[in-house]
Amino acid sequence: MITKSLFFAVSLFLGILSINSTGEILVKVKGIKNYKGYIQVDIYKTNKGFPTSEEFAFKKLRFKVQKRENDLIINNLQHGTYAIAIYHDENSNEKLDTNFIGIPKEKTGVSNNPNSRSIPSFSDARFDFFSSKKVLEINIK
Repeated sequence: MITKSLFFAVSLFLGILSINSTGEILVKVKGIKNYKGYIQVDIYKTNKGFPTSEEFAFKKLRFKVQKRENDLIINNLQHGTYAIAIYHDENSNEKLDTNFIGIPKEKTGVSNNPNSRSIPSFSDARFDFFSSKKVLEINIK
């Protein structure tokens, strides 16, 4: 009986730890052509709105462009499954500029760098994050 109770208590404790666990993601952004503007990072937990509807992003971050390859740190991110969409907001207007049919005028990229000519899906870009640190490289085109 004590063994069962101890097993249950340890399982419950480990479950609580895993729910509250956080870590850090280092995103290495490749393909920046100039030092203008910002890099917009949108983190999604589900496919809803991915990759173009920022209002559905779980978390949104902006980083000033520092150099041609920017290392961005996302701190205190809860463990889970995510997909990241980024764009280089060259003119600092806080939106992804597109042409009249919706094709981006600014450089974009998503996690996992899928080789698709169409809009990448959440499943193409998703990744599991269950460690204290993770490094992702995202190429913008």
